[in-house]
Amino acid sequence: MAIQSSDQQVIGVRERARRQGERIRAHIRERIDSGAWGPGHKLPTDRELARDFGIARNTVRRTLERLEHERLIVRQVGRGSFVATAEPAPRNPANDSRPDASPADVMELRLLVEPQMAELIVLRATARDMDALDECVRKSELARSYHDYERWDEALHRTLAICTKNNGLIALMDTINAQRNQPDWINLKKRTLTQTVRRTYQEQHRAIVAAVKKRDKDKTREAIRIHLAEVRQNLLGEH
Repeated sequence: MAIQSSDQQVIGVRERARRQGERIRAHIRERIDSGAWGPGHKLPTDRELARDFGIARNTVRRTLERLEHERLIVRQVGRGSFVATAEPAPRNPANDSRPDASPADVMELRLLVEPQMAELIVLRATARDMDALDECVRKSELARSYHDYERWDEALHRTLAICTKNNGLIALMDTINAQRNQPDWINLKKRTLTQTVRRTYQEQHRAIVAAVKKRDKDKTREAIRIHLAEVRQNLLGEH
């Protein structure tokens, strides 16, 4: 009988873990898609999922990280994992007089906040997070429509927030992304997102991810700042 090489054994272990993770992912997606688990529903714990599916807890954790990157669930330290809310609840003008933030307000906030996330990003990003960043960059570069590009652009910046493992920053990024879906923002972005501008953004995205992979907080901070300054200049004509 042939004896497997150590490389073959490693590949076999990884493939089994991948298949096991897909089983959990398919189960959770089915529960969400069917409506059995609505927004805010608390998922079983990592320990319970590992026990019920007969798999290792690290496989469960990697699967839940992937679902978080796909924006299907949110994970809160010390509380557990929950089904994500699909869309922000609509505001009732009769009960809430707060105005929507303008594109200028949003860009000002982003320049204040996102570069400063760099230290937490490079300190806490996992290998799975970095794979997710690569996927966001790749999918944005392959996007054929404005909507697909914008979706993956948003996902990249949200994944950077996820890297911090700070639920407050993740929630803030979700708020920022909700503002980016307001009509004023969409109209500005559509008018200014030429092929040349898009290529520049893609190069800047790659620079951000490269700095994160090197775990260089200063280069990550500067790469994010340069990118956001470019976005503000293109959208608003402001340096």
